[in-house]
Amino acid sequence: MHLLFIVAPNSLFGVGLIGEEVSQGFSWLALSVAIMGAFGSAVAYVLIRELNKTEDTSVIIFYFPIVVLPLSLVLLRNNFVMLQGETWFVLLMIGLCTHIGQVGLTKAMQTESAGRATSFSYLQVVFAVVFGVVFFAEIPTIWTLFGACFMITGVLINVVFAEKNK
Repeated sequence: MHLLFIVAPNSLFGVGLIGEEVSQGFSWLALSVAIMGAFGSAVAYVLIRELNKTEDTSVIIFYFPIVVLPLSLVLLRNNFVMLQGETWFVLLMIGLCTHIGQVGLTKAMQTESAGRATSFSYLQVVFAVVFGVVFFAEIPTIWTLFGACFMITGVLINVVFAEKNK
């Protein structure tokens, strides 16, 4: 439900807050790709949880690029663009941050269930909003802030109830 607020209900329902029509269209292709991405992530989380029983964290993290790189090259086809200037730095930072996140997630899956460990990944949307404000001067809508509050509350409830159930 909290993601519903962050992705702007107007574009989902085609109606504004006070009933006016919204002219922007909704992309079913984008929705389909997002759902496939979420499904792929869920499968990966469960597989990481299972692999943690027999494999070291570094092995799990190492195999991810071995599988993804050839797949990416196939999907890239003839659309390759050579990076220039600061784009190299940005791409390296993306890789570093992704690696740190993957190590953290893989370690978390060693101690918690896949569902509980990945529930914290909702906070990445909150972090993205904060980074958008800090680095790109983006102004979040009230709906985005409302959705972020839902996410933070959900994570806090998850932590509190898990502690009580131990």
